[in-house]
Amino acid sequence: EGEEEKYLLTVFCAGTKGKPARVDLLRYPDRLGRESSTSPDGTTNISSGPSLASKSLFNAEEVTVQWSPRADSALLLTQTAVDSTGESYYGSTHLFLLLENDAKNTGGGSATVVPLPPESTKDSNGSVPIVSAEWISNPLITGVVPFGVISGRMPALASLHHGKTGEATFLFGRGHRNTLDVSPHGRFVVVGGYGNL
Repeated sequence: EGEEEKYLLTVFCAGTKGKPARVDLLRYPDRLGRESSTSPDGTTNISSGPSLASKSLFNAEEVTVQWSPRADSALLLTQTAVDSTGESYYGSTHLFLLLENDAKNTGGGSATVVPLPPESTKDSNGSVPIVSAEWISNPLITGVVPFGVISGRMPALASLHHGKTGEATFLFGRGHRNTLDVSPHGRFVVVGGYGNL
């Protein structure tokens, strides 16, 4: 009998009045965010621990989760349709990196804000809008899998980021673009502008 398979999943709980939204990174069956859970047939009590990582989200109405090619980390893009401060017509966006294993947190993961390059242009309320974020899924990469981000007001800045720290490692420069598309084999990345820019 082999080792039991474990699966990662994210859970998003929308915020309510006075209470922020929340996202949890869980691992089935051993880290489900509570002390114990019941087996699917209802007969066995399964031991469980706290979530691998969690993050309170103060500006999040919707989230989009993109799993890394190895499924050991995820990008979490949060959005609000309306900016409650009235500073921006388009609402706000934020990008987080969720890790199953974090070297700084033994026995657990982490949920951190992706640090955007200082060259990214800010909107009227001082935040940097996230236009697009994609993992670079190249099967030849044996180390850390990077991801790309397009951020800032137009002309937006495209950058490549380290898959564990989130730090920018390469800047593609500015341009009128809103799409990152990675080829199926991961050798090519298209950074383009489509639609109404």
